[in-house]
Amino acid sequence: MGNTQPGVRIMSKRHPRFELYPQHEDYYRMFPAYRPFVFWVNEPSYRSMSVNSDELGLLHNSLPGVRLLDMRRLKESHRVCDIIVGGSTVFGVDASGDTSTISAFLSSHDVPCINLGNRGAVSIQELQLFLFYRPLFPTIRNIILLSGVNDCSLASLEGSVIFDEFGGLFGQDHYMTYPYMSNLSACYDDRSYDRLRLYNSIERRYRENGFFRSLVRSVLAMSYKREPMRNQANDKRAGFDRKLERQTAILANQLFIWKSLADAHGARMQYVLQPCIGWTAKELSHDERTCYEMDLEVYPEMGLYANPDFHSTFAAFISETCSRLGAGFHDANEAFDGHRGDSTFFTDVCHLTDQANRVVAEYVKSKTS
Repeated sequence: MGNTQPGVRIMSKRHPRFELYPQHEDYYRMFPAYRPFVFWVNEPSYRSMSVNSDELGLLHNSLPGVRLLDMRRLKESHRVCDIIVGGSTVFGVDASGDTSTISAFLSSHDVPCINLGNRGAVSIQELQLFLFYRPLFPTIRNIILLSGVNDCSLASLEGSVIFDEFGGLFGQDHYMTYPYMSNLSACYDDRSYDRLRLYNSIERRYRENGFFRSLVRSVLAMSYKREPMRNQANDKRAGFDRKLERQTAILANQLFIWKSLADAHGARMQYVLQPCIGWTAKELSHDERTCYEMDLEVYPEMGLYANPDFHSTFAAFISETCSRLGAGFHDANEAFDGHRGDSTFFTDVCHLTDQANRVVAEYVKSKTS
């Protein structure tokens, strides 16, 4: 997600990613927009040199030759399509343009590959987005889930909360606050909008002013005596292993639902484990290492999942689950294994360069055609 993601930690200096990949600035300035049940979508009707979205919050879907698709008339223009679902890697974060994403490389004139990538989405949000956009699609040939990292990343974060039956999502402690409510409040009356502005003003001062923060805590301690509800799922002290156990159990159920949906649509379900630093044998280039090492300084938790041992266990779990369901499983990290350190594929732990997007697309096409 962009610069509005709740809980984002502040870096002490400007990240080299902005200089190495100037297009990153366009993605950084893209705000999430609140939507019921899925919590957010990409900013609708966003325009920039590198990334553009339609009124639904989807990346501009286009055919070879840069002909844009009208998603609301997709059934009229095409008889069949493929769907690719995932988080920001599928969306195309750090691609130099809308036509340099994995979905664009997978699209043909006859069978477009529709990009349902939603930045910062975990697996349950990916499923929900498909359900809401499903009426727009003609006959679906392949449902491609290019995913995996966000569920692991959420489990790794200190303080993240994952409910046993429901899972969790990034920034859920800030849900219904700025920025998610800012575009929603404009739909209501002036009183709602004024209340939002007041809340945001207090929230900003609470974050930035230590004296104001102490004052608020003192007032609340005197006026609010009720003990908060406690639940095992709310235990922020749960470690990575326990939270990952919850997350994988929920993921297994979601894969079952995906397979049922694919069968109901007469489509093939293909789970493609997305590339991640530490999951592929590719030697890191100088630029990859520079960006990743700075990321590790701010988010050392990435080391919990961005390593070969974790990849082996996690990939085996998804492979076995898909095998039981009769769904396809493919590990896109294999596509990077033969490449040396003179190729730059990663802009961070899981976002990809144009060259890498093309490599992944060719791999997916070889497994799903």
